[in-house]
Amino acid sequence: MAEVIPFHRPNDRDESRLPPMDLEAEAAVISALILCPALFAIVGAWLEPQHFYSEAHRRIYEAAHELWRAGEHVDVTTVSTWLKDHDRIAQVGGMPYITELLNAAPVVSARSIGAYATTVFDKWRQRSVIARMQTLIGEGYCGVPDTQSFLDGAVRGLDLIARRRAGEPDETNAQILSRMLRELSESPDTSKGRGIPTGLATFDRLTGGLYPGRKTIITARSGRGKTTLALMFALGAARRGIGVHVIVMEQTRSEILAKLTCGLAGVELSRWRDRALDADDWRRVTPAAAELAQLPIWIERIPRATPTQIRHAVMLRADSAITTEKKALGLVVVDHIHEEAPEPHLRTAKKQEQLGHAARTTKELATELGIPILELAQMRDLERDGGKRSRPVKPKLGCVSWAPQDIEGTADNLIAIWEPDPTHIEDVQVEILKVREGRRGTMKLRFKNEAFYEREDRVAVHPDVDDNKNPMLPASRRMIDTTPAARAAAEEESSELGALVDGHGGNT
Repeated sequence: MAEVIPFHRPNDRDESRLPPMDLEAEAAVISALILCPALFAIVGAWLEPQHFYSEAHRRIYEAAHELWRAGEHVDVTTVSTWLKDHDRIAQVGGMPYITELLNAAPVVSARSIGAYATTVFDKWRQRSVIARMQTLIGEGYCGVPDTQSFLDGAVRGLDLIARRRAGEPDETNAQILSRMLRELSESPDTSKGRGIPTGLATFDRLTGGLYPGRKTIITARSGRGKTTLALMFALGAARRGIGVHVIVMEQTRSEILAKLTCGLAGVELSRWRDRALDADDWRRVTPAAAELAQLPIWIERIPRATPTQIRHAVMLRADSAITTEKKALGLVVVDHIHEEAPEPHLRTAKKQEQLGHAARTTKELATELGIPILELAQMRDLERDGGKRSRPVKPKLGCVSWAPQDIEGTADNLIAIWEPDPTHIEDVQVEILKVREGRRGTMKLRFKNEAFYEREDRVAVHPDVDDNKNPMLPASRRMIDTTPAARAAAEEESSELGALVDGHGGNT
């Protein structure tokens, strides 16, 4: 049985002879990952069991890491079960030590997990250097037949350690190919990507969804639905238990919640604003608002925010999402980049430089947190065919207003919304102009009641949209009972809505 090393080492006159280690950092990383497995998205790809000094910590992390890689649920029960099944529970000191580890370790957030993991990794690199030097000393004293080969080997070994960086997986080509083939064999359905599904089948099929660390730009002219599309993506993520932070600079939280509720319910926003909801509307709105009140969507209004203010707001939300809501932040929506204020040191700079800095800051934030970010942008007024004002021109790269090269250049994906036929403005096309993984293509959508619906090419007329094709509605609510008895029940149920929504204070 391996010795379980206490978190706090006793004072020892010979402590300087101990190998470099940080047991507190090791415990912090392990406890954070068991309590919030979503944090594996930040460190799981490059932090390995061998990087931990304590054998107990190595074994516990190995169990959690293997469960995460297999797509299994990670918690204290599944980790301990894995250790028992592999005859390693005694090596870690049993359940008492695992419990002590979880209780004694400090609270770790999405912002600090990387720092703790980097500490663990760097201590391992230091130990690796020491071990390599000890080997070289031994070989040197025993005599070397070829001095040049000895020195070349010494430099090569140290160089391999020096080139390892925190955040970069150490995989050979063979290992990467093996992993890719394994993932392909486990997911034969090509319609299922590794990103967050958006609920729009065509988009998910072409792009694979919203990938961690990637930034997606959604551009359109004013009032053409870029906010609505972003909110649909946000809703799809929240329904899967993924925390979503929506930062708005123009609209209020009430306006965003009204859009989401009407989109969920399939109710006209104008009827909501005019307070003209009938019994059937209430029958739809009540369950929609009840569901929305429970989802991990946090809306924050920051008028004229600077890129630094947005970064700070997202970092704070990432921390509070874990500590307060027990949900990991998994998606950020910024509406929109052209409303951002310049940093103080860039106030006299050209608009292009200001927007370029804002775009790069958002991309760096997505990479640092390992989550997808949706950033909305204004589309410039594209030229019309033949100089006429009759038909719009299909968007292409460079369609973003102001500094398109800087804004689009930082985007992994670029989506443009436009109306091919001005006489039917409810029918739009979404052009996927740039995609990091997947294929470019076109989505044909119809806008109604604050939601987009996928439509087919053969639809020549424009009948009322069938609610059963609304991706925002869960299957259990797509068929609405509108009998007199159901309407009476809806009126009674709606009287309880205010207390339900007001009593839920989590998604503020």
